[in-house]
Amino acid sequence: TKLLLVDGRLRLLPREKINGKYMPADAFFESLAVDRCNKAIGVVLSGADGDGALGLMTIKAAGGVTFAQCENTAKFEGMPSSAAATGNVDFILPPEGIARELANLSHHCFLAGQFPVTIVEAAPEPGSALATIFGLLKSSTGVDFSQYKAATLNRRMQRRMVLYKMERLEDYAQYLLDHPAEVKALYEEILIHVTSFFRDLEAFERLKEYVFPTISHNKSAEVPIRIWVAGCSTGEEVYSIAICLLEFLGDRVIPPQIQIFATDISEAAISKARSGFYLENQMLGVSEERRRRFFIPVEGSGYRICKVVRELCVFARQNLGIDPPFSNLDLITCRNVMIYLAERLQQRVVSVFHYSL
Repeated sequence: TKLLLVDGRLRLLPREKINGKYMPADAFFESLAVDRCNKAIGVVLSGADGDGALGLMTIKAAGGVTFAQCENTAKFEGMPSSAAATGNVDFILPPEGIARELANLSHHCFLAGQFPVTIVEAAPEPGSALATIFGLLKSSTGVDFSQYKAATLNRRMQRRMVLYKMERLEDYAQYLLDHPAEVKALYEEILIHVTSFFRDLEAFERLKEYVFPTISHNKSAEVPIRIWVAGCSTGEEVYSIAICLLEFLGDRVIPPQIQIFATDISEAAISKARSGFYLENQMLGVSEERRRRFFIPVEGSGYRICKVVRELCVFARQNLGIDPPFSNLDLITCRNVMIYLAERLQQRVVSVFHYSL
C-alpha cells in the first residue's frame, strides 16, 4: 500500500507496479503538493536512501516550502543529502531549527489564511511594485514575464515572500532592488517545471505507432530526421524521445541520421540536461531493459545517459517568444510550457511552430 493525501484526508491505497525502487516519501509529498498547493510544507529528516528528494521538488514547484535536516545532525545522511543535492531545499537546519522555522511560517498570512491571496495582476499599473519586479526580471534576464500567466507568477512570488517573512509586494520589490542575486533566484523559480522520463507513457507509444513511421519515411544519412523539443527542462523528455526513436528504427541496415534540438529558457535546466546524469529516484519511468541499453550506472549515485543517445541531442538556451526558431523540422514537442504562458504569447509561439514545420 501507499499513503497519500487526497481531498484533505490521509488515504491508504494500493501501490501500483513501478520500475526500480518504490519511494514512499516522494509519493506522499507529490500528493501533498497536489492537495495543498502553496500551503504544502515538506520536511526530509534522517534516512538511508534518496527518498523524498523528487517530492520536495514537486512541493517547491507548487509554491510550497521545503526543509532538510543538516547532514552533521543526521544519523543517516542519504535522504537529507540527496534532497539538498537537487537544489530544491529552502532550509537546511538541525531538527530544532526546523521546528522553530515551522512555527514562524505558521503565522504568515499566505499560509495561515483560509482563502488564497492574490498579489499579481494580469496588467500591472506603471510604477507599481509588480511593474518594478517585471522590469528587474527583464533587464536582468531578457525575459518579459508580463506575458506569463498571473496565477503562476502569483504562486512563485508568494513563495519567495514567505521565505523572507514578507507580506507586502512593495517590500519584496525593494528587496529585489537591493539584492540582485534574488532577481536571479526568482527567475529560476518561475521556470521550475516538474518533468520525468516517459511521462504519460501512452503518448510515447503513439509516437512509435503513428508519428515515427511518417517522419522517418524517405530519410537517410543525408536527409536527417529533425526534431525540436521546446521547453526541454532538465532533459528527461528529450532522452525519452531519442530512446523511443532508436527503438523504433531498430536494426535497420542503414539508419537515418537523427538531429534532436532541445531548448529551454533556463540555463540551469539546460546545464543539467547536457550532463545527462540522473539520480536513482529520477529513473522510475525507465524500465530495466532501457536502463541496461541506454544508461550507464554511476556507482552509488545514479545513471548517465549513454553516448549513443547523448550524441543525438543538441541543447541550447532559447526564449520562445523572441529568439529565432529552427526550420525544416519533422516533429515538435512542447509539453508543460504553454500552460504557463498568457494567451497572446501562446499565439505567438504557435505561429513560430507553424513556421518551423
